[in-house]
Amino acid sequence: MDFNSWNIFWSSAFGLLTVLIVTGNFFSIWVFHRQRSRKRSYFLLISLAVADLMVGLFAIPLFITRRSTRHSHLRWLLSTSFDAFTGLTSIYTLAVISLERMFAIVCPLRHRTLTFRNYLCAIAMPWIVAAVFVAVLILHLNGIIKHPSYKVLLLLFQTTPLLTMCVAYFCIWIKRKSTKGIRNHRAARESKLANTLFLVSGASLITWTPYQMINNLSYFEGLGFRISLTIFYLSKILQFSNSLVNVVIYPQRIPEFKTILKNIIHCYRAASQRPTTARSQPAVPLNRIA
Repeated sequence: MDFNSWNIFWSSAFGLLTVLIVTGNFFSIWVFHRQRSRKRSYFLLISLAVADLMVGLFAIPLFITRRSTRHSHLRWLLSTSFDAFTGLTSIYTLAVISLERMFAIVCPLRHRTLTFRNYLCAIAMPWIVAAVFVAVLILHLNGIIKHPSYKVLLLLFQTTPLLTMCVAYFCIWIKRKSTKGIRNHRAARESKLANTLFLVSGASLITWTPYQMINNLSYFEGLGFRISLTIFYLSKILQFSNSLVNVVIYPQRIPEFKTILKNIIHCYRAASQRPTTARSQPAVPLNRIA
């Protein structure tokens, strides 16, 4: 099988990834929506799950369609736009989440005064930034913006969330180190959530970075630098897997996820055993019923 061309293997791999992302993020949204009244931080996690859900609903299907059919400028433009929009929204939401966690641990008293409007602004910011970037991207792809500074802007959009997360989690590490041994129950709970989101952010960056590096290196193709399609497809699978990272980590780190997942599994097992139990019972004679 030639992995340097689009075939049934790549179609199946991306299709399976779509199913996992959509199913997992629907479940995440449902769980966090049920728990939203307990922790305001879950509003941001719902926003992240919605962005990741859009990757499975739109970005990957458009990518598969673009690769499976003949080249079309409109199809290519739609696929590229949704890919950039959902990917940037997800990674910028992780950056906002890291800032919220930093604020919760470094300034816990002021963090408690945050209102619902503050969280709405924090949720909206990544979506607005991603929309602005996609608008500039569409203008560039259509030849309206040709200025060389576009490449600098592209690099700036990609590195800003990385730098933000590094600074935020470094501040969290410094604060926890200075207050070691004197944390109360609330601080320990906030710190545990920060650890979980740090794992999500780190895993997301690991899956998201390879494609961004390849995408930036593609500008040097005119100098003889070329990337094989196999590496390109693998980097896209990694990039899209960014939307599956939270679904894998949450059940292992967040108690609410564990509880609800166990209840679902228990109910499923109970439902699957009912018909068997009913069949094993002896039939009741009709005269006894009468």
